[in-house]
Amino acid sequence: MAITGDIEYESENSQFEDDKEGGDDKEHSSFEIVEFLTENRDLFAVLGVFAALSVYIPRLASESGQSTVLNIGFASSVAIFMVVIYAICKEADKQYGVVSDLPSYMFEVDSGSFEFIMFAVPFVILIVSLLGIGTNYLASIIFIVKITVFICGFSTVVFGFNIIEKVSGIGDINMMEMGILGFIKYFLLTVSVPAFVGLISSYGIGYNIQRYGLGLSTVFNITTNNPGVAIATSFMLGSLIVAVLFFAVSMLLPLIYSYERTMPFIKSQLR
Repeated sequence: MAITGDIEYESENSQFEDDKEGGDDKEHSSFEIVEFLTENRDLFAVLGVFAALSVYIPRLASESGQSTVLNIGFASSVAIFMVVIYAICKEADKQYGVVSDLPSYMFEVDSGSFEFIMFAVPFVILIVSLLGIGTNYLASIIFIVKITVFICGFSTVVFGFNIIEKVSGIGDINMMEMGILGFIKYFLLTVSVPAFVGLISSYGIGYNIQRYGLGLSTVFNITTNNPGVAIATSFMLGSLIVAVLFFAVSMLLPLIYSYERTMPFIKSQLR
């Protein structure tokens, strides 16, 4: 058994060293255009689809006259196009370190640097040209950003709950196993998070309405008026909606706690 254990340990240790050496070789490997395109052909296929849509949709909008809907479609296509570009850049950095070692790729003279420059320059020009077209559809792009931020606002209360649970450690305790004082503490913490988020969001929305004249409908309007304020209002509106829902549910906790604590006693008395 001792010999077997030593052999297993040496095998695992050698495997770890091989993985480490392989990871170092992969980290410092030179950029190879054929290998990169082959390994990420699926991403480039998706990129081509949305690049084609970004060119086709504006032409279709001018022919059909349905500019509003198609403009939003164009902005969505550009957004997905940028997400795919981010994924490609992430894979390139993961495989060859082209982002972390960008100066060496730009200024060192070797085949990998040459292939990288030959690929990166037209790729960046493609991105810039498409973004240049996108500036003509700024209202639709802002609209998509507002909707995205509005949905992201839903997670604000959950994020607050996670912080409270980590700080207080109360999330590891079953609510039904708490005493009265423990439940009161749990209830106050649970109610305070949506109440705080709701108050801050309400104040921010009210301030924006009074200062800039932007109502809640600005979240769903396609306009370029005060885009920063409109985006902030969208986020606060999403936070406010979820805060109200969480607060309403939190107010039911005392009823649930009382029911679960008293029902066993009532059932025992009825037997």
